[in-house]
Amino acid sequence: MEQCAVCQDVPSYALQTARGDFDGALTTILLKNPLPGVTGHLCTHLCETRCTRANYDESVGIRDIKRFVAARGKAKFTKGAAANRKVAVMGAGPSGLAAAARLALCGGEVDVFEARDRAGGILAIAPTFRLPREVVDGDIDRIRALGVNFHLNSKITEAPEAFLEKGYDSVDVACGF
Repeated sequence: MEQCAVCQDVPSYALQTARGDFDGALTTILLKNPLPGVTGHLCTHLCETRCTRANYDESVGIRDIKRFVAARGKAKFTKGAAANRKVAVMGAGPSGLAAAARLALCGGEVDVFEARDRAGGILAIAPTFRLPREVVDGDIDRIRALGVNFHLNSKITEAPEAFLEKGYDSVDVACGF
């Protein structure tokens, strides 16, 4: 767990997967990781370099378990109580998606503004042999189900402070290239 960039509870979701509880495993993953499908394909899996199983034969395929669970598990985020906060997120790349998910989970009303015609940022233009479109779309759909509103083809031409004047309580700047 120490090597994991998002400090996921790998032992718990690996055990749940071994027991056939794919929904529970996905729920565990979603506690720390809003993009399990994406990370199941793109994670550098540094955790495997510290896996104690490697002392006996070889490390557990942790990234592969995450990919398997993300494809088979049926779980949703558990949303918190409404916080009566309105938040604008500038950019629908990995950072903006993660911020939108966490803010919505805390009960915020979240609007994501993306200049392009699809959410995902760099993920949306990754080669499909490396990251299938349906995987990215699945993670985004899970975030959308939290009530996050996506405004595509919405290029931001003003300073972030302008959103505060439009009634937003805060702005997350997650712009890419």
